Amino acid sequence: YHKCPASTEQERDVERRRLLKDWSEYFESVVVRYVDDAVRADDCSAYLQYIVDYYGDLPEFTIFLHADAPEHIPSLELLTDTAFAASRHFLPEETGFAHLSHNHVLHGCDGRVKCEAKELDGYEFPTLWKEVFGSSIAPSLAAGELAAYCCVQFLVRNDRIRLRPLDFYARALAYLGSTPESYYRLFPVGKVVRMGDALGRTPCQLSMYIWHAMFGEPLRLPRRQHDANLPLFMKIVNIEVEALGEEIDGNDPIIDQMVHTSFEQQSGPHSTWARVGSLF
Repeated sequence: YHKCPASTEQERDVERRRLLKDWSEYFESVVVRYVDDAVRADDCSAYLQYIVDYYGDLPEFTIFLHADAPEHIPSLELLTDTAFAASRHFLPEETGFAHLSHNHVLHGCDGRVKCEAKELDGYEFPTLWKEVFGSSIAPSLAAGELAAYCCVQFLVRNDRIRLRPLDFYARALAYLGSTPESYYRLFPVGKVVRMGDALGRTPCQLSMYIWHAMFGEPLRLPRRQHDANLPLFMKIVNIEVEALGEEIDGNDPIIDQMVHTSFEQQSGPHSTWARVGSLF
């Protein structure tokens, strides 16, 4: 699903033929679908357009990715192994949705007076949530009621997508992509698209934290290593350093040694930074 299309049909056709030539040898079938936005909706309109297009003919699993997926998935074995397991029906029935990105975001202000989550709770985020879900209430970011991974690279089973009717996704697509309504709703007066919101893709950036809820996951999605619905191989790669800190209770010498060794390795000549630097 192409989000950076050329301006003319002739240029688009040339680009389409180039992409088909470049990628057809790697996949059984390749389709190039241009998606145009009223303002800018990035992955939101691409993902929603796919669901609208294929709602009646979804594969068992769909993996939604950006073109720059390696920037968000440091160890690509998580992606390749998950794709292989899904294609061979190796994933357990409990695995209906899984984030593949690296950065887990647990919102919450923890008593801080100045906190971005409080500002988002004031208008922008609850407006987005209520418009997309047709809800009269919205979870509070400041209270830590929502947690997920950023940057929306994820796998979802077809029955999770079909928890919601096709009309739900068509309305979400119209709201976020094919009309400027999501931008208008960021400003409470008139129909205004602010330059800062357009450059920052504000509606779709805020939407990063709602996809898991859309597909039937709990609002506070745990880190992968704590998710009982995921198989072991998905839990043991791409673990954040912050996650190690959360595990420390001060009474487990094994955890303490693991954390000490991890920090020691990442500050020495064998650190990821040092090994990458040695390539240049």
